[in-house]
Amino acid sequence: QYVTTTGDRAGPVRPRRQRRIMSQLLSPDSPCRETQRETMLPEAEESAAAEPASSSAEEPPYSLRNELRFFFSQGVPLCLSAILEWGAPPLITMFFAGSTPDSAHLQSALGYGRVYFNVSMLMVMLGLSAYLWNVLPGCIGASRRDRIPHYFRRAVVLAALSCLPSCALQFVSAPVLRCVGVEPSIAAAVGTYTRVMAGGALLLLLDIQIEAVFVSCGYARSASLNSLLTGLGLDVLCSYAFIYR
Repeated sequence: QYVTTTGDRAGPVRPRRQRRIMSQLLSPDSPCRETQRETMLPEAEESAAAEPASSSAEEPPYSLRNELRFFFSQGVPLCLSAILEWGAPPLITMFFAGSTPDSAHLQSALGYGRVYFNVSMLMVMLGLSAYLWNVLPGCIGASRRDRIPHYFRRAVVLAALSCLPSCALQFVSAPVLRCVGVEPSIAAAVGTYTRVMAGGALLLLLDIQIEAVFVSCGYARSASLNSLLTGLGLDVLCSYAFIYR
């Protein structure tokens, strides 16, 4: 606020002189502005030159060839994964049930049992798995894949604890179905089915979380292999052991 005038005498800057000094400092031709511009421009140019290079390296340009390649490399394996996980095992189970001596009674019990299990257990697990499906794209988009194991453990533990009431419902399916008018013999068979499925539900929950990691990270073939081993492999083997035999 003070400027030396002559000798050791100093006085306050007058308003008119202060406005003149500020206008000189803020003018485009000021040496201070030139120095600041020379300091900032190289950094801005380097960052601007680096951003297009990184984005072009990560994202291929839009073209029909790239879209078809993405469809056959990601869409087809994921379609196959869904068929192996949710489509083929129920069809094979129905085939096993139709090959038994008491086919009508067993198929009725399977129908009621699957509906009860899907409503009271499977829908709950799929809803709880939405947490991991939503946080994984954020980790990948922010280039923080190191957080995926932490989110995976948290999702498995929280979903398993939240599914405990649904697991308890699987042990009271027979009384519930008798209350809604289902034949007692069919309700008893449904009770056996849901008690067995309650133990496998926790493994199914883990399978859903692993599939979420594979799909979000772009490992579509690994997701198909996982569905082949757990869906068409383990599920069909258990159906053969517990239903046909």
